Amino acid sequence: MTHILRRSSIAGHIEVGGGLKESNARVDQFVDYLFWFGIALGYAVVVLRERLLPMRFSLDGLRIQAIAQGIGSAFGDKSFGNIAGFYRWLHLGDKTLLAGILGYSAFVLLAILVRTSTRRLAHAWYQGVVYFLAFFFAAVFLGFYSKDVLVLPILALVLFSPARKRWDFVILGSMVLYANWFRSYWYLVALVYLIYRLARIDRWRLRSVLIGIAFTIAVVSIGLSFVLHVDPDHFRTMVNDAREDSLDAQSAIPSYVSIAQPFGGVINNVLTGAFLVVPIPLLLSGGLYYVALTFALTALWILIGFSHRSRGRIGAIRMNPPRYARAFCILAAFVVVQALFEPDYGSALRHVTPVLLAGVLICSYGVARHEASQVNERAGMREIRPRDRRVRQR
Repeated sequence: MTHILRRSSIAGHIEVGGGLKESNARVDQFVDYLFWFGIALGYAVVVLRERLLPMRFSLDGLRIQAIAQGIGSAFGDKSFGNIAGFYRWLHLGDKTLLAGILGYSAFVLLAILVRTSTRRLAHAWYQGVVYFLAFFFAAVFLGFYSKDVLVLPILALVLFSPARKRWDFVILGSMVLYANWFRSYWYLVALVYLIYRLARIDRWRLRSVLIGIAFTIAVVSIGLSFVLHVDPDHFRTMVNDAREDSLDAQSAIPSYVSIAQPFGGVINNVLTGAFLVVPIPLLLSGGLYYVALTFALTALWILIGFSHRSRGRIGAIRMNPPRYARAFCILAAFVVVQALFEPDYGSALRHVTPVLLAGVLICSYGVARHEASQVNERAGMREIRPRDRRVRQR
């Protein structure tokens, strides 16, 4: 009798497992649809850029192109001179469309590699949404002349380097090189990344991660204030004060409190970090574009956070592979640094776009709620006595 009950239990388990497989197949199909549709839409945005996007999305790119063609000047800004030299070396100064297609295609290629390398993992529908939003932002900000295109090699190392710890030093070296040639705040990204890797922040629960990021913003703000003898929010206010009448002024990140420094600057930086994730001030700016951008950014960060939280709820967070740990650390480190330096939401989104590949990987390793029972069930299967296991195998 016991033997019959066990066999019927096994049959029920197989039936439920088949239903889960069928459900997962539908989820994978939905993710694939948004994945390939997002890629195709991105190429359409790149090709039809001049018709679809306002001029403010191309100002930096046009400056890079002018320098690459020899008709513009970097005015002492070596980052613009270096990236223009890169495009000139590729003979793309006069080939606007090709430059855009190559930049966007580099992002697409890395995303395809992430998708194929995580194909066997359990998936959830929201991963398709993250892919779709990432492709759209990549088409807008990487589908033209851009300094952020050269962040992609760093992400390639983060996502696909071997698991050995020595490769973390290669990743740090690539960040230092980028900081030296293009954006100096990447020195700080490298430092925070190293601290987070040593602290294993990827194994923390989501609430602890958020508290840790806020604490890091505060500590780094105070440190920079004492080392450089400036207010903690000096870099953002300096840029915004110089361009009150520019096209970026409407999305400028303001100072939220006006109290004695350095406390006021520290609070402003912490609030900026929070509002970069949930950009409520951008929503209050008015206009359909800013409303849509607010909801898109909020959805993106919430889904990335939900993926990490889901892994934590079933204990998978303690078994994070090195690529997940690296992706999580670089994304968290970049949020910290953006809270200190970004002058407006447009610039923040443009700069974080290549780093969204790390968020895509995090979501690919996320475990949806309906899969938690599967993981727990597998854990329970290991505790079955040898005699019971032989019965089930029959």
